[in-house]
Amino acid sequence: MESGWGDGPFAKPGNNFFSLHSKAPFENGSRPAKRNPKVRVATFASYADSARSFAERYGGLVNGKADPREFAAALQDTGNFGVDEHGSKVPTFVGGFAGTANGIRSIIARRQI
Repeated sequence: MESGWGDGPFAKPGNNFFSLHSKAPFENGSRPAKRNPKVRVATFASYADSARSFAERYGGLVNGKADPREFAAALQDTGNFGVDEHGSKVPTFVGGFAGTANGIRSIIARRQI
């Protein structure tokens, strides 16, 4: 969701699927954010580096949170996810995230991956 399903402005050119700001673990560079050029967004050599960076920075906050609403709320409380350009919480973020996560769970369960 954060990356616009892989089509966001940082996902493709920078392998940044979580819109992580610079200085992020495992980043290999950065570029200015479109909405706020004062903010630098990390770039990564690979999707794996982006995922490792997310896990290192936020894994402790979400580890063990099996409920998607709880997971999303923990991320939103950091002030880095589900917030608008002014830093205000987007009211639909937690519910939207939970709906998407639950939808993906049901697809995975049907496929028995």
